Amino acid sequence: MRRCLLLPPGANVERARRSIYKLAFEELVPGMTVTARCHRRCANPFHLQVRRERGGDGRVTYCKRGHLLLEGNVYRPRPEARRVCRECARLTQRKRARRKLKPAERVKRAAAG
Repeated sequence: MRRCLLLPPGANVERARRSIYKLAFEELVPGMTVTARCHRRCANPFHLQVRRERGGDGRVTYCKRGHLLLEGNVYRPRPEARRVCRECARLTQRKRARRKLKPAERVKRAAAG
């Protein structure tokens, strides 16, 4: 079991966590914050997790892929649905289209099978 690496009281916890995370793992996407799973002053790299920052109104300002969630880049498929990032939706549609077979490939597979 790994123990917590506690920072002293009064230390800039956010800055220390960001630096430790960058050294141990990778660069952070802008708009992401580093938190610890265990203790509010812990800076053990194995206890750290990256989360999206929230705006002043408590809403998430970045999607899971790091795109900025502004009014022009967000839509709701239904009024009661959650916000959807337009860029992520575009990427998902392209991925689905690539998975679909062309009509000529369908005929070849049907004849072979």
